[in-house]
Amino acid sequence: MLKNKKDLENENRLENIKELLSAMKEFDNLESFLEHVSLATSIDQEWDGEKVNMMTMHASKGLEFEVVFLPGWEEGLFPHQKSIEEKGQNGLEEERRLAYVGITRAKKKAIISFSMNRFYQGDWIDSMASRFIDELPEKYLEKNSSFDEVKDEMNDFEFNQDFEENDNFRSPGWIRYQKRLK
Repeated sequence: MLKNKKDLENENRLENIKELLSAMKEFDNLESFLEHVSLATSIDQEWDGEKVNMMTMHASKGLEFEVVFLPGWEEGLFPHQKSIEEKGQNGLEEERRLAYVGITRAKKKAIISFSMNRFYQGDWIDSMASRFIDELPEKYLEKNSSFDEVKDEMNDFEFNQDFEENDNFRSPGWIRYQKRLK
């Protein structure tokens, strides 16, 4: 339609479309292109006052922010169980590198959080902090006091695994859970 109308305004629009198509060729799909454009335009804009940027850790590579919030650091969610099941140790290392990317986006403070239980597909499930949190140097951690309160209440907590009390086998998750109680 734009090719058929020969005026300056339509020629400019046609050039814009050609430029858009050329820019899109650098990306694998429309979603990754739109993520890039959204990220680039929101960061390039001058904002008055305070603002919040929300993005995936993948999209944050190369950027830095004063404070970074990293929610959902729970076993099975981060590192994601599917990544471990499909790629094994390589998948775990890939998730660990992504954790590093997330943490190092913070200039001053990274706030990592997890939930002790989560509503998932219509049911409440118990969750445990990501193993990546245990790998962080203690001297750089400041634990939230509400976790200590929850930990004190956990004496009534029933661990929902199928095992007998006198079993000799303990999973890595069970061992981390026990360490956290001490």
